[in-house]
Amino acid sequence: MEQYLDVLRTINPLSTFGAEQFTAFLDAASTRELTQGECVYLEGDEDELIIFLADGAIARKSASGQVRSLAVGDDAARYAMGNLQPRPHTAQV
Repeated sequence: MEQYLDVLRTINPLSTFGAEQFTAFLDAASTRELTQGECVYLEGDEDELIIFLADGAIARKSASGQVRSLAVGDDAARYAMGNLQPRPHTAQV
């Protein structure tokens, strides 16, 4: 996870964490690397995950067919992805 530290420090609310809170977050967090075409989650999924984009880009696809891209460095990438439950769209690499 060390390769993602600079990106993680720019994400809200992680950017507001003190050193102790940030370390506790890192201890509890895990990473998942996906390949092109894999889904991060599907529209309608319900889970207890908070997902942040730490590298690369994804496409968010709604049931209506609307597609929006999200990439590290985008303003929207500073927040959790699809944080509503059930998930409001499908996120795919």
